[in-house]
Amino acid sequence: MSLLLYIVLGLLAVLLAWQELRRPDRRRLAGRLAAVLLAVAALALLAARPSYRVAVNPQVAVLLTPGAPADSLRAVRAALPGEPAVWTTDSSLAGNLAGTPVQWVSGPAELRRRQPGLRTVHLLGHGLLGYQLSLLDSVRTVPHLTAPGAGWSAAHWTEEVVLGEALVVQGEYRNASDAAVQLRLAGFGKGLDSVTVAPGATERFTLSTTPKETGSFVFHLESRAGTRRLGAEKIPFGVTPKHLLNVIFFESFPTFGGKFLKAFLSEAGHRVSARAAISKGKFRTEFLNAQPAALGRLTPALLAGFDLVLLDDASLRSLGGAESTLLRNAVRDGLGVLVWASGKALPAQAPFAAFRLSTTAGPEERRLAPRWTGSPADAPPVAFPALAVENSRAVRPLVAAGRDETLAAFAPYGRGGVTVAVAGNAFEWVLAGRAPLHAAYWSHLLTATARRREAPERWRVATPLPAPDAPATLQLVSTGAALPALSVDSVAVYPQQETAGLGTWESTFWPRRAGWHAAGTTNGAPFSWYVFGPDDWPDLRARQRYEATLAYLAAGNRASLADAPATLPTRREAVPPAWFYGLFLLSVGYLWLERKL
Repeated sequence: MSLLLYIVLGLLAVLLAWQELRRPDRRRLAGRLAAVLLAVAALALLAARPSYRVAVNPQVAVLLTPGAPADSLRAVRAALPGEPAVWTTDSSLAGNLAGTPVQWVSGPAELRRRQPGLRTVHLLGHGLLGYQLSLLDSVRTVPHLTAPGAGWSAAHWTEEVVLGEALVVQGEYRNASDAAVQLRLAGFGKGLDSVTVAPGATERFTLSTTPKETGSFVFHLESRAGTRRLGAEKIPFGVTPKHLLNVIFFESFPTFGGKFLKAFLSEAGHRVSARAAISKGKFRTEFLNAQPAALGRLTPALLAGFDLVLLDDASLRSLGGAESTLLRNAVRDGLGVLVWASGKALPAQAPFAAFRLSTTAGPEERRLAPRWTGSPADAPPVAFPALAVENSRAVRPLVAAGRDETLAAFAPYGRGGVTVAVAGNAFEWVLAGRAPLHAAYWSHLLTATARRREAPERWRVATPLPAPDAPATLQLVSTGAALPALSVDSVAVYPQQETAGLGTWESTFWPRRAGWHAAGTTNGAPFSWYVFGPDDWPDLRARQRYEATLAYLAAGNRASLADAPATLPTRREAVPPAWFYGLFLLSVGYLWLERKL
């Protein structure tokens, strides 16, 4: 401020004070004089723009991530010497939080560029993702993390569904409210399946539906409390055409179950060659969607043309030694075998030696409601013999009843495998008007057992919940040994071969938008994959960041723990002019009001 301005303000103060002294009314004279001097002083301070020195710590920064509470920021700032800079990767926290100016940065890379001397970062909120944390390797990271709260704690689903099979959505939900929450799978404008989570409970859930057409779809997983919708998260998936099977079916005698099973296979388009014994040495053959062939004895050429052998345990026991050896070798080469067990002993040789059948206490026949992955909750019970497959490490349960009773199990053998299923009367569902349930039951067993056909290319998105402007890792398993020419959205990407196995390639792509994207090779079929929006699945994203940050910290801090400098540098901080405006208005206001009294 210039000397002339000082002189003018001084003369103004003298003049105003002299006028107050000349007034005949001597009441409140001291207050009037003080108000005059304070008003002139406020004008002088507004012109002078005073400042003060603040200790700063350029080696320390506070980084707010999504979920950072204001109380944590206050506590951290109070415990740190000086005035550390406060940054955030969450645009909703930028501006001012808890009286502290907060600057937005896209991530740790920009933070280190804008604060070059950074040596320590105090991390608040849910944390960062793995690719962001790696940029803090040379910086000491001090966590002040906030654990994710209620809501979705896990969710996963079948991202590629074969037409006729069920889309299965499983996960876990924590309901911290005092009202029940309904979880509903919705698609095509209607609810498809639902489950209710009790107040204050954490429950695992399974929802399912069977799509009726092929293509790429986005369903929604809704959470509702009464009529109020809490959220709707996206469930993207693709439905591919079903793979038609070549099935050979042996029965020791014709049965109703076999009749309805062959009808289901035929209507679904599968090619069925069936043989049923009608008397000793005499058989009846049927060919549904298939060319006639000799089914008298098993031969290598015959078995090589089939994906699945269906037979009851009596037919299995009737096979001669040479046929048993041929069947075992065919399973080792990839064939699937499904045995319909009704109580006959299974062969003691591999691959059937993995199974043990046990009789259950009670009547010879009981009614059970079987359960499998994706089965409806309202499946009515049907008749089963008093038989069960014993659980062991060698087998994987496929169908169960109750808590511990297994009705069907699969055991791998070589490139193929064997399923043993208790011969229940699943055809009762067809007679009761529940034909789709009968189809779902057998589709589940057939899919788990039939020969696996290796596709020339198999794609996988290794990054959970890929998002725009973040790296997404795509993996390709190819039967070719040459470097494939990959593209994503018509943009060339350059893969790196994984050491885990030949033919496995991995590439990283940074999507710019949410929605469906296409990847592919020069001669391969396109692969559709989905990128979620930044606001999708906030609960799961918070848990991803939290768990990734904990894992990063548990791996050890690779930065040197440098001590804070003994003397902190300072910077000049201007006094906010609002204080001086307020002082001026308060003073002149008092002078105006005093004359009215």
